[in-house]
Amino acid sequence: MNWPEEYYRHLDGDERWSIMKQHIEETGSSAETDVLTEIWNARYQRNKKTAMLLDTFVKSWLDLAVASRKSPIFGIAGKKRVVEKAAQVLLLGRYRDADELMRRLLDAEYEHLFRMIIHLECTDNSFNHHVLGISKLSNDALQRKISGQLVRVLRELPGKYHSEVLFAPLEAAGVRAFAASFEGEPVL
Repeated sequence: MNWPEEYYRHLDGDERWSIMKQHIEETGSSAETDVLTEIWNARYQRNKKTAMLLDTFVKSWLDLAVASRKSPIFGIAGKKRVVEKAAQVLLLGRYRDADELMRRLLDAEYEHLFRMIIHLECTDNSFNHHVLGISKLSNDALQRKISGQLVRVLRELPGKYHSEVLFAPLEAAGVRAFAASFEGEPVL
């Protein structure tokens, strides 16, 4: 097995857990696998009723994406709570005080999150089509749409609540994932 590339290649949390367990069985536990286990446990939660694995990082991203819109769904105080809750779930406060290993592995996990989000948005017909789904967006238009979303969610929304420094690792990961996906940087 090609560790850790194989771990980060998969989008499914259960597959990722199996790959990590296999790596631990083959090589033994290490500081790296201990931190990855901590991150995995923070990111994935089992639904008690359905036993389905939920990705709390993706849920936080979706909450932030909705809160970043101009719609008054949450209100100002509600949007601030969404930003604070997402920062907590995404371990951004932990990142600030973490050692080099934890930061490196969180950076990799954040980049994995954004590669996953970009992949899903590129393949989701409701995201990558014009209004009413009549025609598919061009690659340039899709890049601009994703870039605009990254700007709204990772720069503008945290900026409204003076959380730019807290969200900086997430923004950097979004830029790296965008560059890897589209061979260029988003307009941030």
